[in-house]
Amino acid sequence: IENEFGIKRSTTTVLLQRMAKKNLIECYPSPEDRRQKIVTLTAEGQKLSSDVSAYITQYEEKLKADFSEQDISKIRRFLSTMIEEK
Repeated sequence: IENEFGIKRSTTTVLLQRMAKKNLIECYPSPEDRRQKIVTLTAEGQKLSSDVSAYITQYEEKLKADFSEQDISKIRRFLSTMIEEK
């Protein structure tokens, strides 16, 4: 998680603890390496994830409404270039 999102381990720990407290995730020790944890979404976490995904999709559609497909393609290329240069 730290590598994927570029955040500190201590920040990750706090976020995961908060999510577990809200019953959004469950954490288990890895059977291969007990220092590592396996994190899974609970049913409540899956519902929230689905709701957020639906909201993002609706928001993206609103944002794209005023742009042509060519404009959207240019924006995507620009953003991809920015991410790669990070």
